[in-house]
Amino acid sequence: MSKIMRLPIVISCLLMLSISSAWGASPVENFSSIVAHYQTYSATFIQTTTSSEGRVIASGQGRFWLNRPDHFRWQSEKPSKQILVGDGHYVWNYNADLMQVTKQRYSSQGQAPIQLLLSGGKALSSHFRVVEKEELGKRAYYLTANSPEDSGFKQVAFYFHGKELVRMQLENTLGQKTIFRFSEIRINPKLTTELFSFQPPTGVDVIKNDLGS
Repeated sequence: MSKIMRLPIVISCLLMLSISSAWGASPVENFSSIVAHYQTYSATFIQTTTSSEGRVIASGQGRFWLNRPDHFRWQSEKPSKQILVGDGHYVWNYNADLMQVTKQRYSSQGQAPIQLLLSGGKALSSHFRVVEKEELGKRAYYLTANSPEDSGFKQVAFYFHGKELVRMQLENTLGQKTIFRFSEIRINPKLTTELFSFQPPTGVDVIKNDLGS
């Protein structure tokens, strides 16, 4: 999971106006209120990555699915195939080019962006400084990590249009930035259980991380 979550991010130069909470609650409460509407979620994404100097160094596309509280699938399709699956017990990270799978225990207390969406924002107050902004008609939540070395990134921002998550951007400690733009969004679709199971392909190396056995 850390490989996906530490990808660099592209940031757009937008006019950002800080606002007071339109719902009379804290930014953490507002973020949690939006995510609480999700039981399941699916979308396609286009990803762009830049260096700290602003040079585009990678791009890609794929699709992701969530099934709260602890199931997800993140599938990068171009330029290379990589699949990240959380089945409620383990996280499987399959890199087709390397013919390699890593397997590690899933933690509901994790601070990765996918885990923040799955947990409904329960870790926000303890691990992040949260700022709520209005940007070009979208409500944005900027989460700055108190301990970037634990979170794996310096800052993550979630952009919502109504209840739809339409953009996510990350910045790591090296200043690299990645932006994900989401489309074909479906809130609470019916999803099959097969989406959230993973069987390593025959012949690939399986590396077990922190499994305790």
